[in-house]
This record gives sequence, C-alpha cells and structure tokens, in this order.
Amino acid sequence: MSGRVKLVQEVLEVTIPVRGSVEIGASLSLVDGADSIVVMAYGSGSGRYSSRNCFLAEELNRAGHSTLLVDLLTCDEEETDLETGEYRFDIELLAARTKVATKWIMKGKKTGEMKVVYFGSNASAASALAAAADIGETVKAVVSQGGRCDLVELELPMVKSPTLFIVGENDNFINGVTRKAMEQMRSEKKLVVIEGASHHFEEPGAIEEVADAAKAWLAEILCTN
Repeated sequence: MSGRVKLVQEVLEVTIPVRGSVEIGASLSLVDGADSIVVMAYGSGSGRYSSRNCFLAEELNRAGHSTLLVDLLTCDEEETDLETGEYRFDIELLAARTKVATKWIMKGKKTGEMKVVYFGSNASAASALAAAADIGETVKAVVSQGGRCDLVELELPMVKSPTLFIVGENDNFINGVTRKAMEQMRSEKKLVVIEGASHHFEEPGAIEEVADAAKAWLAEILCTN
C-alpha cells in the first residue's frame, strides 16, 4: 500500500441476511486497489451514519482500506434497546452478527480476497474481539476504540489477531479494563492513550488522533500479516 491518498470507487448500501428473514444494514465503500477491508461494526447508540463513525471510515478509505460500516441491530431491535437496554450488551448476538458480516465479505466477488480487519467501540469492540477469537487468523487485526474488554474476559486469551487498544486519557474505567485485558491476551497488542480525551473522544482533535493511530498501526501490521 502506497502513501498516496486512495479514491473510493464504489459506495453501496447493502443488507446482510443474519437469520431467517432478519437482515442488517451496511454501507460498503470499495477503494481502488485496496487489499484490505475494515469491518466497522456498531451496536446500540452509535450506527453507521454517525458523523464520527463516517469520519473514521473516510480516513481509513483515504489510507487505502475499503470499509464495511454495519449496524449489528435491526431498526426494531435498536428501538427496543433504547427503551429496555435488551441488546446493547448481548455480546453473543453482536459477535454472531459480526461473524455473519465477515462471511458475507469473504463470499463477495470484490471483497473475498481482501484482508479482514475489525474496528469496534464500546460493546461492539467486545463483540469484535469475541468474533476474532472464534474466527482466528482470518481476522488480520482488531482495533478497539474505548472497548468494553471486560465483557469478553474468557475469550481474550483465544484472540490470535494483533490488537490495537485506543483509550481516552480521562476514561478511567476503560483504561483499567483495557490494561487488565492486555495482560490476559497472548497475541500481539498495543495501547494508545489519547491525551485529554474522554470515553467518546468528543474533545477537539481527539477523533482525528484516533484515526491517525489506527491508520499508522494498520499500515505496520498489514505489511506483515
């Protein structure tokens, strides 16, 4: 992958069947010459149309990665979760749908040969780690942005994928669970702390630093994996 800015050649709004007639929505951006695709999976409260999530995807596209932004919950499930909190920490469900999205990519004519990377935040990062633990070396890397690693403690030792943990300096809870998670993991891992940032990285310049950290690390990792 060269250092030149890449151009998105095709953007598709797609649906991915997950069970029976149940489908989840996703936005697929194909970058000219990309040999990697970042699955950016989101659960409750932060979907594929979020301005921050779209910004991160665009930055990854500019760095030469195709992206699949996928909403792991259906619209009905999202509405139910906003009222009851039923789905937001259902890691088994979220991980299963992350794996379904991965299989969908691997069967695609334009994406089947691409290296798969996971990118998740909060509980979605936990589901990405759980999915990576199950799928194995098919997942070339995982990026956890403020991830709830405490929700997948049993799966952490089984993760083989190199993992980047990005946390906000002022997010004390996530800092603690992340450092504990890293002690449990056997795979290659790295921690990046964004100075002055809180859990949602809403401070000026914070989300840009998240993007820069992810791009730099993926450029290094994917060259050897």
